Amino acid sequence: MVGVSSVLEHSWIFKVSADGELEWELILSPGGVMEKVIALPDGNFIAAGEGNGVSLTKFNAAGDIIWDKQYGANFFQTLSSISLTKDDGILLVGGTFENSASDLRYDFWIVKIDAEGEEEWTSSYGGNESDIAMSGIQTTEGNYVVVGWADSDSTDLTHTTNGLIDAWVILLDDTGQLINKKMLGGSQIDRATEIVQLENGSFLIAGVTGSNDFDVTGHKGSLDVWVINLDENLNKIWDATYGGSSGDRLGELLYFSNSEVYMTGSTSSADGDFIDNTGGIVGWLAKFQVTSVSSTENPLSSRISVYPNPSVDFIHINGNSDVHSFVLIDSYGNRISSGLTDRPIDISKFHRGSYLLTLYNKDNELQYVERVIKME
Repeated sequence: MVGVSSVLEHSWIFKVSADGELEWELILSPGGVMEKVIALPDGNFIAAGEGNGVSLTKFNAAGDIIWDKQYGANFFQTLSSISLTKDDGILLVGGTFENSASDLRYDFWIVKIDAEGEEEWTSSYGGNESDIAMSGIQTTEGNYVVVGWADSDSTDLTHTTNGLIDAWVILLDDTGQLINKKMLGGSQIDRATEIVQLENGSFLIAGVTGSNDFDVTGHKGSLDVWVINLDENLNKIWDATYGGSSGDRLGELLYFSNSEVYMTGSTSSADGDFIDNTGGIVGWLAKFQVTSVSSTENPLSSRISVYPNPSVDFIHINGNSDVHSFVLIDSYGNRISSGLTDRPIDISKFHRGSYLLTLYNKDNELQYVERVIKME
């Protein structure tokens, strides 16, 4: 185990054994507060933090410093996430403070670093208000995708926000140049804080939402955890909300093989998806299966209709004879109904909320996915 702490403006890095015994400790010079540690494929470690810009320290398993680097101008950058890239480099994601006589705001800040800690490129994107980047990854194609939230409606954000704050997703090429961008949200506060890429190439994004309109449906009250699936071109495939009538928070989004996704967070709700809460603020861990197709894998999308949606009792499927069967999945990833598509699908016995409808051909190959809303 390796941990990080701040002592009198110094950063304290230490390693303890499986029995809890201190094996070594490392005190770094003043200049930054280290808050994150990641393990590298070569057996070494990177500690990251912020203070005089953003600081990275690479050290080995014995606590010996290999290199120590700083990025950005003094005190004008914040660090939200650090992730590894395919070339054993590092991607830093955070915010950069723009300060002028008439302009006080944050922009998205993305830095690509090589294996030796040398900066390869830096990019910043934003608009006329503060826009905060929270997480970023390298895609399987070698590009980079970054998520956060935006309050701007100008410059790099030509799409006006739907409400107070919207989630913002940007896709960059391997040199940090903007390829694509997407605003998502409703009339209230919507934030994206986590992103993973699924095996089929689509992206799963998680955050929180207070909206129940535009891109958000199924809102349960106050702030809910919000999960969005986007295809490779940042087109929305589906979204879902998790929570209750009080405040719900997202911690981390973790993705493993076989489409298994884990989420952590906290909640003060005692209803909705957290009916087992007996009171107070509690932590939660959720596991669910992701069933998703990208736009290129969904050849029937323009020739099929699912209606009415939302629905109170029955939904109908029309438009293509290749669709043979269906599976209906609830917000926990459970299969709650299945059958043939030659008759209306009865959803009258299910609770109000958002469900995922997956359609298959006679060979049991996934053909189409749509989110359906059950109303009361």
